Amino acid sequence: MNPDLAPYRTLVLEGCDGAGKSTLAAHLADQHGFTVVHSPRTPDSLDLIARYRERLREPADTARAARPDVRLAAFIHVVVDDDTDRARTEAAHGIATFARSSRHRTADPAPGCLDFFAVLGPAAYCRDRILALVDVGLERLHIVTGCSWEYRKRSYRAFMRHVAPALREHRRR
Repeated sequence: MNPDLAPYRTLVLEGCDGAGKSTLAAHLADQHGFTVVHSPRTPDSLDLIARYRERLREPADTARAARPDVRLAAFIHVVVDDDTDRARTEAAHGIATFARSSRHRTADPAPGCLDFFAVLGPAAYCRDRILALVDVGLERLHIVTGCSWEYRKRSYRAFMRHVAPALREHRRR
């Protein structure tokens, strides 16, 4: 077994369907001797966003308690569009590129995968999702989109008009 992995008895691989968790698990079993236990597909009724938000809260609080000077940041794909399907279509290529480079390999991301890696949809939805991340403790957000230039400009304008004011107001509290 790789000495870097030796101290770990359990590794949990989570991510959206189609991201390559099974391939990575097979590699870890073949190359490093881990036992693979595969859970069933995530039920559609499970709110993964809320689940991960809660999982982030404890480490964020722990980091802040240990080092109050540390600022937590995230790189987030955001596309503001009243038509969520169009937002997903426009953002899919850029998000797939990001997913491939972050080891979540997928060539054609499904809506669940897109929603896992990005905030896509109407302004109110984007505002609420981003404010939930801020409430976890993120202080710096790097907002990007992998869309065409013209579509990106429209999305950024909608973000600045409808989402950014809520973030500024939230920050003042």
